[in-house]
Amino acid sequence: MSARGKPPQTGEQGFTLVEVLVALFIFALIAAASVAILGQSVAAHDRSARAQAALAELQVLRALLAADLAHVAAREERTSLGPTLPAFAGGQGALVSLVRSRLDPRSGGDGRRVLERVDWLMTEAGIVRRARNVLDPLEAGAVSAERVILSRVDSVDVRFSDGRAWRPAWVARMTASDPAPVIMSLDLGLSGAGRVVLLLPVGPAP
Repeated sequence: MSARGKPPQTGEQGFTLVEVLVALFIFALIAAASVAILGQSVAAHDRSARAQAALAELQVLRALLAADLAHVAAREERTSLGPTLPAFAGGQGALVSLVRSRLDPRSGGDGRRVLERVDWLMTEAGIVRRARNVLDPLEAGAVSAERVILSRVDSVDVRFSDGRAWRPAWVARMTASDPAPVIMSLDLGLSGAGRVVLLLPVGPAP
């Protein structure tokens, strides 16, 4: 203590108001930059998750549609409702509508096959696969089942080719004089995954 009762000077001083304000300003800049970086990271992760989900759905669509096209049957659908439906029709109402041959689950392993009607449709919910277990919708035991296969789709364009030219629509009885196309093109605009074009053969592999 000095003679006047004051503590001795040590040379230490506190922060001035200007220094405190400068420090707070720098901290605010760092915090704002961190929030922006975090937001961009979250948005990038969300875009990546949407793209992965769209591609996963696309793989399911490709597998199911390829199986349907590979097992198309040369059989027109004559129903009790009146009009006869062709064995294969695409680009007219449905993306593609066909008669499909599949193994009868009740066959007991003898290889017996049954026919069903399969429609691929573009709806508000996305691309839907609708299957009816028999050709005549009024037949006893007729059951239709629908499933959304591709929900993340913004646009779709379908084309069919006989190996020489592409058409936006194709209707065929699948006879020698009225054959089915040999390939189907599906041009998809996927939400978060861009544009994808699928080329799928029609009918069994030679």
